Amino acid sequence: MQQIAEKDVNEKLAQFKEIATIADKLDSSETYKTAFDEELKAEAIKLLNKGFNIQLEDYQEQTKALIKDYSKNIAQGEHAPIENPTEEAKQDLSKFLKAQSTDFDLSEKMARNDDYAKAVKNHIPENQQADFFSTLKQSVKAIIDTEAERKQFNEQHGKLFPAFQIDPIARQDLEEYTQTNDLYKAFEIVEKMKTPDYEKSIKELLKEKADNLGIPVENFSNNKINNLKDTINSLSDEQKAELLARFNQTYPDGFKTTREQEQERIKEEQAKIEEIEAETVKRQEEFNGQLHDYLKTEYGNEEARIKQTQYLQEMIIREPQNFERLSQNFFTERDLRNDLPNESILKLDGLKLLTENKRATTAGAVKLTENLKQRVFNSTKQLALTVKAGKEAIKSKEHLKIIYGNQFKKEYVEAEKKLQMTRNLNQRQKVDNIKMGHN
Repeated sequence: MQQIAEKDVNEKLAQFKEIATIADKLDSSETYKTAFDEELKAEAIKLLNKGFNIQLEDYQEQTKALIKDYSKNIAQGEHAPIENPTEEAKQDLSKFLKAQSTDFDLSEKMARNDDYAKAVKNHIPENQQADFFSTLKQSVKAIIDTEAERKQFNEQHGKLFPAFQIDPIARQDLEEYTQTNDLYKAFEIVEKMKTPDYEKSIKELLKEKADNLGIPVENFSNNKINNLKDTINSLSDEQKAELLARFNQTYPDGFKTTREQEQERIKEEQAKIEEIEAETVKRQEEFNGQLHDYLKTEYGNEEARIKQTQYLQEMIIREPQNFERLSQNFFTERDLRNDLPNESILKLDGLKLLTENKRATTAGAVKLTENLKQRVFNSTKQLALTVKAGKEAIKSKEHLKIIYGNQFKKEYVEAEKKLQMTRNLNQRQKVDNIKMGHN
């Protein structure tokens, strides 16, 4: 925010000098002044066509007064030369309107971001701040089409400077206090105003009320807040202690604004996501190790082969989706030349499933996974028939039954679907034939 504020302030100070030159031209040349009035007239007509109710002379005089206010503390040397009054007046009005738009942007940024507002003040000498912000305020106040300026601002700066959202909690609290004038609610509001976002929400709500009543905004807002604080400060220590105890009971973990609650929720969700991601990485690494050892182990080493095969068996039976995902990730993310000691097992050369760097394509990974699954089935058959395996062989037989049972069930369901579709088709054909026969 420091860098953005510095850039904006430097741009604004440069515009002050540009506008001071326009003010000098207005003072030094009646021809230029007449041409400038004509440009202001054209601008006023544009605003009238948009539906704004303005008086031409008032608009002209107000704009020229604002231009003069811009230049009041900027020393001028010799009068600026004027070669083409008509063209220069047109260009200078465009410069002023751009400066006015910059005033709106600067003011809006300060209103939406406190850090930016502090940074802006730090870049302006203290003895110049009063004039700077007074001119800024007058300029923004003089803008007729504020909605267009706000729309343009949101398009250009809305992401970095989002509009302040009034906290619904503050709105509800203020409405309740207005209706009931309850002492505890007054204490609650004052206590909650220790949180900057909540305090800002209360101020904005009071400004809205002042606007609706047509009274000075700042005075109304400050007076209402001061009255609330005076009400609480006038209480005895015992009353304050009683109200504070009630407040702490209502908010045992401290008061949190809607924004803070949302931030906590997002933080918790992010923590869950990170936990899931970490677990996924851990699971993938475990699978990669088991699969690598499975493909590496030679036949004859039944003990190791049983252990690795049964790990993959369990995955196929209990977590078929995980098996598909983990095995495909293994093939797409890893260098097959290094991680698969026996490429022929998966018929890599014949399938043409690799990219130039020997990594499997996405489509290739699916096929490689199917080949892997079939290899696990074959390993299971062999283990089930191996006498040396003992109890583990019996377990492999049971796994084999489950695997083939699942396969059979899946194939049976698909067959039933196809049969039903055939029946439906035949039925429709019969109905159509009957209809045609009647015709």
